[in-house]
Amino acid sequence: MKRTIFMFSFVVFFSLLSFSMSDMISDTEQFQGTILFTSERDGNWEIYVMNADGSSPERLTNDPARDYSPDWSADGSRIVFNSNRNGNMDIFIMDMDGTNIQCLTGNCPANDSFPDWSPVKDKIVFASDKNGISSLYTMNDDGSDVRLLFESDEHSYSPSWSPDGNKIAFTCRFDGNPEICVINADGTGFRRLTKKEGQDACPAWSPDGTKIVYSSSNSGSGEDISIMNADGSDSEIVIRNYHCNDFNPTFSPDGKYIAFQTGYGNNNDEIAVYDIETEKITRITYSTGWDSEPVWRK
Repeated sequence: MKRTIFMFSFVVFFSLLSFSMSDMISDTEQFQGTILFTSERDGNWEIYVMNADGSSPERLTNDPARDYSPDWSADGSRIVFNSNRNGNMDIFIMDMDGTNIQCLTGNCPANDSFPDWSPVKDKIVFASDKNGISSLYTMNDDGSDVRLLFESDEHSYSPSWSPDGNKIAFTCRFDGNPEICVINADGTGFRRLTKKEGQDACPAWSPDGTKIVYSSSNSGSGEDISIMNADGSDSEIVIRNYHCNDFNPTFSPDGKYIAFQTGYGNNNDEIAVYDIETEKITRITYSTGWDSEPVWRK
C-alpha cells in the first residue's frame, strides 16, 4: 500500500515538474526582432535595447538627466529620444549604438516631447508647448523645417505615424479627457476615433495599418490594452488589467504580438508580450527598476 502511494506521489510530482518545465520553456519563447525601451534599472532613466525575448539588454545612454520615449528611424540605424539634459525637455537623435548624440530642438525654452520617426520619410513628429499648450509639430530629422501640424484648446501628445507615413494617430484631450484621434500627415482630415468616459491614450499602429492598439481605462479595472480598427470601429479590450495598470503597447513587426508595460508588485513596472492568437502573456524583463515604453522592430 505504501509502495502504491509512493509511486502515485512520484507520478504526480513528475507530472507537475513536467508541467513546470513546459511553462518555463514557453515563457522563454524566442520572439523575433529588437526592442528599444526606457529603464531606471541602473538608478537613472536611460535608453536601452534588448532582444525581443528580453535577452542581452544593453544601455545606450548614460547621462544624469532623464532619457526616455525612444523610437527607431525607418532603417533602424538611428534612434530619436527625449531628454532634459539641457534643462528643458528636448528631442535628440543618436546612432543605434548610442554614439553621435545630437540635439534637434534646443533653440527655444519650450518642452519638446513624444518624438516619433516616420517609417517612410526623414520626418519626425513630436509634441511641443512652444505656443503655451502641447500641440503637434513635424520637422526634418536634422531639426530643420519645423511646422505646426495640429493645435487645439487642450493638450495633444503621443503621436504615432501609420506604416505608410500618410496618417498620424495621437492623444488629444477633450474637456480634460484623453481620447485617440487621427490626422493626415499634412495636417488635414482630423478625426476623433474614441468617445468614451474613460481615458484612451498612447496609440500605436499595426504593421499593416488596419488596427490601432492603445491603453484605455474604460472597464473600471484600471488601465487596459485595447485594439480597434484604424477608423475607430470595433474596439475591444485584449489585455484587462493584467498586473495593475497596462500602458504603452506596441505591435511586433509581424503583427502577431503586442509588447506592453505592466506592473509587477513593489510599484515596479516591467515589459511583457501578449500573443494575439493564443492570448498568452509572457514577461520578458526582470529588473529591480522600472522598464517601460517598448518599441519593437525587426
